[in-house]
Amino acid sequence: MALLKKKKTKIKVALSKVYMTDSQKKKYGVCEHKHVNYNFLEKLCRYQQKFIKSQFKKEADLEKTLSEADEKLYGLEIDYESLETDHKELKSLHKELTATHEDCLCKNEKILKDHHEITRAYEGLHILGRECSEFKINLKKHQKMLPEYKFHQKHELLESGRVKHIYKLIPPKIKKKGDKK
Repeated sequence: MALLKKKKTKIKVALSKVYMTDSQKKKYGVCEHKHVNYNFLEKLCRYQQKFIKSQFKKEADLEKTLSEADEKLYGLEIDYESLETDHKELKSLHKELTATHEDCLCKNEKILKDHHEITRAYEGLHILGRECSEFKINLKKHQKMLPEYKFHQKHELLESGRVKHIYKLIPPKIKKKGDKK
């Protein structure tokens, strides 16, 4: 079976040629003079009117939602005086916190310095004890035999990163028979 070719006719529409089949002519109501009939034009007009009305409804709905949003936004009552007092309170609290923070930083620095000094002193004593054991000196045995000496130690951090340990032993003052003290 061969496919039947539909006969197409030319229609002039605004300086352009349009080819239409017989079924399209019937659908759009085109007459033999190649003009659209009034029934189809009326149908087209009704369709356009419905479309325009729906666009107007959409526009009205959008305006309604916009006005509701504006009412919500501008309808809020803002108490500026309470906001100012809250702001002043927050400023004063912030000043107090910064002052305590700076104080804590200073205390922390002092604690760190003391910690480093204690660590250096302990390491120095540990090194001194290790050197005594290398020379085979029994510290526990001689500790009871020696009189009470005043012991002072000093630790300096050098530029190279090493620590210089200085130890001083001051013997007790021997009381003479003539001294009361």
